[in-house]
Amino acid sequence: GDHPLAFARKKGRTAKGMVAELNGMYKVRSEDVAKTRDRQYNAERALQLKQEELERLQEESTMMEASEDLETSSDERLAEVEDAMRLAATEIEMLEETYATVTMEKESVLRPLQENLTSLQKSLDSLTAQSMSMERETHAASLRLMTAQEGISKVEQKWSVDLTAGIVPAELELPQTCPTCLQPISDEVGGGHDHVHQNMHSVVQEEISTGLESVSSAQELLKKLDLEAKDNYENRMGYETEIEKLTKEMENAKTHWDKQVKQAHDAIVEKRLEFADLSQQMSTVAKGAQAIANHKAAQASLDAGIAAVQYANQTYHALTTQVDEGNDLLASLEEQMDKESKLVGLMGELSDRFGQRGVQSFVLQTIVSSLESIAQVYLDNLSDGSLRLGLEIDEGERISRTAQVIGSDGVFKERPLSTLSGGQWRRCSLALSFAFAELFARRGKLKPSVCVLDEPLTHLDRIGRQKVGEVLRGMLRSADDDFQGFGGLGMNTVLIILQDLAAEELDEAFDCIDEVVRENGESFLKIDD
Repeated sequence: GDHPLAFARKKGRTAKGMVAELNGMYKVRSEDVAKTRDRQYNAERALQLKQEELERLQEESTMMEASEDLETSSDERLAEVEDAMRLAATEIEMLEETYATVTMEKESVLRPLQENLTSLQKSLDSLTAQSMSMERETHAASLRLMTAQEGISKVEQKWSVDLTAGIVPAELELPQTCPTCLQPISDEVGGGHDHVHQNMHSVVQEEISTGLESVSSAQELLKKLDLEAKDNYENRMGYETEIEKLTKEMENAKTHWDKQVKQAHDAIVEKRLEFADLSQQMSTVAKGAQAIANHKAAQASLDAGIAAVQYANQTYHALTTQVDEGNDLLASLEEQMDKESKLVGLMGELSDRFGQRGVQSFVLQTIVSSLESIAQVYLDNLSDGSLRLGLEIDEGERISRTAQVIGSDGVFKERPLSTLSGGQWRRCSLALSFAFAELFARRGKLKPSVCVLDEPLTHLDRIGRQKVGEVLRGMLRSADDDFQGFGGLGMNTVLIILQDLAAEELDEAFDCIDEVVRENGESFLKIDD
């Protein structure tokens, strides 16, 4: 027979061809089934709509057969109602004309009254405005009279004269001194000032005459305004009487004509109600005739609906059968494709296994898995179970490392190696080194008796150094030959090289600590007995 690798490749190529062929068939059949399913859906929807329409037609036909409208229609009744409606329409037109005439007559009577009332009201408003204006003028004239009288009082006090008579005294005696500047009044003309009897006498007469004229003028104005106010009041009273009389006349006329308009309107409403009743009767009669016609049409539609439902039902069931057959075919093709795809995968895996790199990859994967498992045992002891180290082989057959650190919630979270602390990284490094040694011991049967470590405690804290000491102590072979030490390495000696003397926790892990001392350019060894 053929070589296993050649057989796997040949079988794989045949299976790939079959998968491609089946995939093409599946694609074509899927499109056919999808189209048929769309047609089936449309047919189902059409069947539902036609069934709903048929039910509606059946319900309408039943209601029509039970309706009294089929028995309310006759030609004689139709003609009788039509004549009554024409007569009512004529009467409504006549009543509407009467209503329009009464409304116009009402308007022709009330409009002149309203216009006259408006005119009187405007005149009254004008007189009222004049009255308010005269009140303001009277007030101003009163203030003017008071001012003039105050001026006369001052003149009387100033020149010591009595002006109650309203005239200038015939004989006016002047005081010895001027009341304004308090300078003496001289009888002689000249002397360097105007305070002489002749000059002061004319000044006083002129001042008294001016004051008396102001008082007289203000009094005359007040008398004039008082007369005008009385005339205005009488005129306003007359207008108010006319307005009150005209208002009553207008209210009486409006009441009379409103009654006439209401009677005409009520007559129209009554006749329109009669016409509406006749219209309802006409509608009932016409509805009966229409019901007969509709019943015949509905029966025809019902027969057509039954035929349409039967055809739609046949179409739907035929398409359903096609869809079921198509789905069965697709299921068969899927089964065949799945079978051939598995065969392709199997043959590909056999080709890889029997290929040039297949055996090497298998061996490498096995070794890496074992190395990960062994390293995790050491790492659990070094970190108290707080670290996990993962090893995987990528497509380029390179080993990738991943780390997981337990969080405060007790859940492991993946962390990049570059973010690990120095102590965490040192624990992972030691665990891998110990795992390599144990793996070699298991597979290569190489079991070393001496372990030499150079600076293994760097970056470790007290607990970390203690854990390293415990693991190293556990790796030593005991006097009992049955115990091979931690991890099965069973070493006889563990030697650690340190730059500085470690803390006291190392004393418990090691039997002796030798120290190299350098003095005066020379080095010598102190052996711990």
